[in-house]
Amino acid sequence: MKPLHLIQEKKQDLYKNTILVTLLSVGVSLCANYLSKLYESNVFLIVSGIICILIVMITYVVSFYNSKTYKIKTECVFVTGKDGVLFPINRYWLNEEMYRDLRSVFSENKVYKDLWMKAFSKPIDSESKNKYVPIYNNKEIVGFVGELIEYVFIEWLSLEQSSYFNGFNDSDLKILTRDKVSKYLLQNRVLEMISRPYNEREKLTKDNQPDDEGEVYSMYGDDDVIYNRFDLRLPKNSYLFKENGKLTIKNRNYTLKFTHNFNGFNANLPYGFHKLYLKQNFEDICVYEVSPELEIRLNPFFFLFWKDWKYMKWIDIVSEKFSEDFSFDAFIKRIGYESSLTGKIIDDNKTR
Repeated sequence: MKPLHLIQEKKQDLYKNTILVTLLSVGVSLCANYLSKLYESNVFLIVSGIICILIVMITYVVSFYNSKTYKIKTECVFVTGKDGVLFPINRYWLNEEMYRDLRSVFSENKVYKDLWMKAFSKPIDSESKNKYVPIYNNKEIVGFVGELIEYVFIEWLSLEQSSYFNGFNDSDLKILTRDKVSKYLLQNRVLEMISRPYNEREKLTKDNQPDDEGEVYSMYGDDDVIYNRFDLRLPKNSYLFKENGKLTIKNRNYTLKFTHNFNGFNANLPYGFHKLYLKQNFEDICVYEVSPELEIRLNPFFFLFWKDWKYMKWIDIVSEKFSEDFSFDAFIKRIGYESSLTGKIIDDNKTR
């Protein structure tokens, strides 16, 4: 989905329809002029004509205005082992990012590690099942996983924005850094930890720190600890905050909202995936679903009357890549799993 491309088509349709309505109005007025001479009731006809024209124009404008909200929802999964550890799914981008970030957080904060392990560890015998609390009932871990997924999204968006705005003058942008999103920082523990200055963190030792005094955007330390400088480039007058459980980026010309939609419920993997790709027994893993949603609301009057959209075209790029990078189904198609599975089934049948 490309919201800006769609709104451009709507804009062209509106202009085309406006021309047609104008031509229709001219025709109607000529007929009305003829009738007014016949019946000498020109005031009534003129008023009636104006009302008809206004109704048509208002209908078109309202239609254009109301069609400027777009929602992109995708389905994701992550897998934990019997011991509760997040299981790596090679080449699945979302999972690889979650795995890396989680290892860093756990290395620096054992409280979060204990919280995760306690929630995701499977019972090992019938007696312990009474002590096992389903994930969807554990609001604390659901909230923590949501923060982790939000952070992955923010880092992904930051990389996309850096690529798009490369070559733009920084004075024409608003660069959100750690100190400019302090309120949201308190609501996302993962972002707070990973973006915390490296010289304030014990596991990012002096041996890992750079010798020069230039800006450091990323760094790896002991025990898989990472540092990522929070640096999000956006058009001027943009703000990032949390509203009604949604990560919100707002500008007078657009509003972008991200919702992680993790509720702690289980999901299913494709046939044979646990054994063929993960090399795990079915009973030794748990699969959880995540349904992140990207909602984009555009200011129709900006896109209707302005032609210079260069600071907004990143919206189409982000919308297109969101599903590609986050969706588990897109990952399955990208690695050709179904074709490989069919080939394996055929080969197994040949050997029987």
